[in-house]
Amino acid sequence: MSDPLDMLTMEQAGNILQVQARTIRDYIKRYNLRHVKRAEGHKKPHKLYIMRQDLEQFIFNQWNNHK
Repeated sequence: MSDPLDMLTMEQAGNILQVQARTIRDYIKRYNLRHVKRAEGHKKPHKLYIMRQDLEQFIFNQWNNHK
């Protein structure tokens, strides 16, 4: 069983939804998918993460809205 507060990278979230990481970035912009921006250092100023519970809520909301 996974912790709902697990932080997922764009690639991990994409694997769960079977889409590419850039599609997850589009979901962030298009559907206001909640995410966290974390500073990673000088060369890569930030990286985006999604909490597992937010991804699960997004999936639930999208499926219920498209019936």
